[in-house]
Amino acid sequence: MNVRVNSLCTLMAATVAAGCGMSNAPGPLANAAPAIATSNVDNAQARGARLFVSDYGTLGVAGRILVYSLPGLAPIATNSNVGQPKGECSDNHGHVWVTADNPRSVPQVTYELNHDGSTIKTLLDPYGYPAQGCAWDPTTGDVAVTNINFACCSGNVLIYPGGSGTPRQVSAPGLRLAYFVGYDSRGNLFFDGEDLNYSFFLGELPKGASNGNDIDVGGGIIVWSGMVQSTAPGTLYVGDQNCKPHSGQQSCLHHLELHGSKAKITANINLLDNAGQPLCNMMQGVIWRRHLYGSDLQTCDSSSNATFVWGMPAGGLPQAATTQQEFEPYGAAISL
Repeated sequence: MNVRVNSLCTLMAATVAAGCGMSNAPGPLANAAPAIATSNVDNAQARGARLFVSDYGTLGVAGRILVYSLPGLAPIATNSNVGQPKGECSDNHGHVWVTADNPRSVPQVTYELNHDGSTIKTLLDPYGYPAQGCAWDPTTGDVAVTNINFACCSGNVLIYPGGSGTPRQVSAPGLRLAYFVGYDSRGNLFFDGEDLNYSFFLGELPKGASNGNDIDVGGGIIVWSGMVQSTAPGTLYVGDQNCKPHSGQQSCLHHLELHGSKAKITANINLLDNAGQPLCNMMQGVIWRRHLYGSDLQTCDSSSNATFVWGMPAGGLPQAATTQQEFEPYGAAISL
């Protein structure tokens, strides 16, 4: 693969520790990411939309889901019965799914939540893998959950038909650790992670396929896998939790164009915190209505953990930030 990363540690479960995955940093790209369109559905459902943030918790503090109003980011609700929540995803009907670490729970579970933050049901993982990210298929209602890995096996992706029942496992030839995942509008599934050589991995499960394919990425370097989201067919936004390792920890976002089994990085989007410092560690954010909503899991300066809102595709300084205390904010989703 053209994208290289030398991983310094294997991620087994819980929070991915900062400092893993170092490589040469990408240089600036001349091309800017394209403008992001909004649909009539977006416009019709914007009123009443809410931001869900998974706060993994910390020593002596339980994990919880924080629900905020939009665009004001006023706290609305808290759900503390979700283990240690991680990646999030949502459908077009107000439901949000949250993966979680539950050390005392076998099988592991993914929670489905209502628009008000209350729990609807859980998706059981019969294989006991620690879950990481999730995505909802707009063409079928299926829910995909990434399993980072397990002691015996490489990571994989579980597909829950219609968002319930017993999942099927899918993978790709070069996948070792599975991190985050996203569907495009046509039902193609994209997932990132780490390959068999400890390098960045990107794969695709085409709609209707029984197993995934590796995607060869060029045009730059992705160091440490982050969020995966498609805003239009043929394109992806992929997060990088450490895109400038030689300048200290920094998260950014890459725009990719897809061409069959190949992808090309066409733009890098730098992200700053509300102190104007490089964003330290965004695990999984979400793009909605020309904005990116994401959190700083582990700050690298004197600022406190928070969830930010950046204009897209410009990035840079955030336009807004949460003020409620967040201990280890991990993932984000929009509930319509």
